[in-house]
Amino acid sequence: MTAAACLEEYAKGNPNAFSATHVFSNSAGTRIIDGSKIKCWTKHANGKHSNQTLAQALNNSCNPIFTDIALSLGKEVMYDYLNKFGYGKATGIDFLGEQSGLLVAESAVTRGDLARIGFGQTIAVTPLQLCMATAAAVNGGLLMQPYLVKEISDPTTNQVVQRFYPTMVNRVISQQTSGQIAKMLQGVVADGGGKNAYIEGYQVGGKTGTAQKFVNGALAQGKYVSSFVGFFPASSPKYLCLFIVDEPQGQSYGSIVAAPYAGLIFREIINYKQIEPME
Repeated sequence: MTAAACLEEYAKGNPNAFSATHVFSNSAGTRIIDGSKIKCWTKHANGKHSNQTLAQALNNSCNPIFTDIALSLGKEVMYDYLNKFGYGKATGIDFLGEQSGLLVAESAVTRGDLARIGFGQTIAVTPLQLCMATAAAVNGGLLMQPYLVKEISDPTTNQVVQRFYPTMVNRVISQQTSGQIAKMLQGVVADGGGKNAYIEGYQVGGKTGTAQKFVNGALAQGKYVSSFVGFFPASSPKYLCLFIVDEPQGQSYGSIVAAPYAGLIFREIINYKQIEPME
């Protein structure tokens, strides 16, 4: 979401946003925000993760850059996009028991909170919210309400008594920005952390995730939720998969424990649907 907000705000002329070609120097692997340290997942030794564009930062999952973007855009702008993308509220899917996730109230959020929101911490989202928001980021910028039931038929007559259709909630970003994000996320799979989901000729895009778990109000050492959310074809998305591994053993990176299985699911869809390569 942060990347989409950044590019959309830049297109609108926001001086605090960054272009797709902006190069982040990013020589330090940490940020100190209000006395708290935020780290990249890797040490920035020998210039690693330095001089990156936004696309490269996505490829490398470099947290400090997204921290910088969130703080530069500011609380009001970031919360505007959190709201537009549907975080902190139920999606309205036609199924009981949906949760709304957790989002710090805008009036209470600190700079440290905002910095971490930039790369996906200090916020709890449901899998459905993540799928809904990802779809909006790459489908042309439209947030669509998810639904399960296509139609209801009378069992005695087989006549359709009610049909359900896609419903747009709102536009979150422009079609141009959405196309940029889809292309960047295709790059994540082709050249970055999502390469284990790559399928030759099918324009798979996606993003890995590795989240620390909280237990009794504190970070639990060695406990993670690892994920990969992917879609294809990037130029005109039709299929989306979110694969989540709760508390993986051994390796914890979403690129290793989740991306390969999303790729496997996509391969099965391709085989079942007999989808021809696009490139």
